[in-house]
Amino acid sequence: MAEASDEKECIVCTNHFTTPKILPCGHLLCRQCVISWMDSNPDAGCPLCRCPIVEPGHHSHRKPVNVADALPTDLVMEAVVQSAGVLAQDPNCRACEEGKADFICLQCLDMMCISCAR
Repeated sequence: MAEASDEKECIVCTNHFTTPKILPCGHLLCRQCVISWMDSNPDAGCPLCRCPIVEPGHHSHRKPVNVADALPTDLVMEAVVQSAGVLAQDPNCRACEEGKADFICLQCLDMMCISCAR
């Protein structure tokens, strides 16, 4: 089960992650944000720690879209963002129908309060 997170927002667009890509330093950016960030400056590093996104000297050979597509997608963060969206629509526990849903089962998408999730 996933619990709603407060760190579901991209540092570049400040929206919930859309196709979150894992940079070599471990920070996350939306796929489109990686592309726009690198389009604005091909030598740009991570906006949080400035670590290179691409090895120095390889910038001219790789288009930002190809770099973004080569980065791994954080499937867990993608699931957390989707879960938060579902919880925001109907925040009631589906098991007891009394408590506020704080958790969602990523397999069946049932929403549960803390008591029912245990």
